[in-house]
Amino acid sequence: MNGLDIIVTSYNTRERLAACLESLRRYPTARPTRVIVTDNASTDGSVELVRERFPEVELLTSDVNRGFGAATNRALRRLEHETALLLNADAELTAGCLDALCDHLDQYPQTGIVGPRQIGADGRPQITCGDQPTLPGELLRAWRHRRLRAAVGAGLVSAPAESPLPIAWVSGSALMLRREALRRAGLFDENFFLYFEDIDLCLRVRRAGFEVDYLPRATVIHHGGASAAQCPDEAEFEYRRSQLRFWAKHGDRLARWLVRGYVACRSLAVLAACRLGWRARDRAAVQRRVLRQAWKGVA
Repeated sequence: MNGLDIIVTSYNTRERLAACLESLRRYPTARPTRVIVTDNASTDGSVELVRERFPEVELLTSDVNRGFGAATNRALRRLEHETALLLNADAELTAGCLDALCDHLDQYPQTGIVGPRQIGADGRPQITCGDQPTLPGELLRAWRHRRLRAAVGAGLVSAPAESPLPIAWVSGSALMLRREALRRAGLFDENFFLYFEDIDLCLRVRRAGFEVDYLPRATVIHHGGASAAQCPDEAEFEYRRSQLRFWAKHGDRLARWLVRGYVACRSLAVLAACRLGWRARDRAAVQRRVLRQAWKGVA
């Protein structure tokens, strides 16, 4: 029976982290399991909580917040087993989730990454997987997500099928991966501070010859955005910077320029709305930063 490393990446989500670790205790697997919390310079007592209430957990701390990918990579470099579960601190397991994901990797050796269905605390499904990123899809992403969220809210999206679904990417907030896939594809690209690092990793894993699967019969409760909600302006900036970086890395010259133009036009529109009083004026500062980033581009 293969063992399992569970990596929880945390930043200032003390109570959510406690619930996450309690869910690991509540819904264990019979497989040999090791839990690592990699903390990104939290200042809310998260580190002390792990030391006091979860002494069985291995704790990695940092003096500065280096981003999701860099923090997770610290733990990935210390793997002891051939399978690893990545879990956000604001996520919780449900019964049978671990075994379902592990069994899937055991059954399908060509699968490098598998992601569970993720639901909110209200039970509604979240958008945590997707098709191969395309330029039209990227430019229409916000519109498509608004329509899907509206459909979910109206109860128009039916419960997912039980069978696994080959997919282009799954969300890094909860995914299980095969160590061999990392050996071939590499770890997270640490140039992504936050956002898009999971899509980038899944793309490289598929290019390395593995499949990425979505497994709806395994469920994780994801409260979502707990860290980003503490500093929404920084989250907005990092999202747009990662969006630009992803297309600079994977797109052709036309795609790179069109995405830069899209991000710049969007920021200009928000700035105009702020000036006219249609949007909160305190949103203007971050939009000016995004606009400068779009003008400058990324390496």
